[in-house]
Amino acid sequence: MAGEILTHLLNPKLLCSGIPVGIMGREILTKAGTVEQALEYLEGKKSTFGWNILLADPRGALAAAELDSNILGAKDGGFYVYAPEADNPNNLDPWGRRWASVGADDLRIDSHYQRNRNDIDLKIFGFPLLKPQRYVSTFYFRSLRPFYILGEQIDAAYGELDVPRVIQILRIPDLIDKRDSMNAVIYAPEKLILYFAMGQIPATDGPFIPFDLGAALR
Repeated sequence: MAGEILTHLLNPKLLCSGIPVGIMGREILTKAGTVEQALEYLEGKKSTFGWNILLADPRGALAAAELDSNILGAKDGGFYVYAPEADNPNNLDPWGRRWASVGADDLRIDSHYQRNRNDIDLKIFGFPLLKPQRYVSTFYFRSLRPFYILGEQIDAAYGELDVPRVIQILRIPDLIDKRDSMNAVIYAPEKLILYFAMGQIPATDGPFIPFDLGAALR
């Protein structure tokens, strides 16, 4: 049995199954009108990979969904959700702090998981064989710094975060990844307006151009 496991680990094969995140996003945008409907859709679908998804709707509802392909068959199914509200224990870490919010009206995500930190934890006869990805991933620690810097910026501007202020935050050098900067987007769900910057490196150096989704859909 141990030999069989080691054979698969040393000679892995990528067997893709489930729904790609792009298709999930399209389905949510075309069929879900609220955060709750989007979460219901995501929970019932198998993901091809691990993703962090931030959901917002015109009512002001916010939620983060952590999708895991669940290759080890965990009982929770590899699906984790949290929101800013502190009255739900799922929204608080073991120390009673919000997973990724300064207050009750903000939420942020990065490339690493917040709730699902033990995304993969394989033991053989009680001995650790594969540790969670935060032990080995180069992205985990790269994402910690902007995650906490963004939290500090949100805290400093709480209640005053309009589009110009958000643009200022996005242009802070410590929040810019010059190695992988393709576009920057601000979304105002209550107005159905996207503000996007692209075409230069870093993307945030350029102007943020508004795009009215509501007008495009009419």
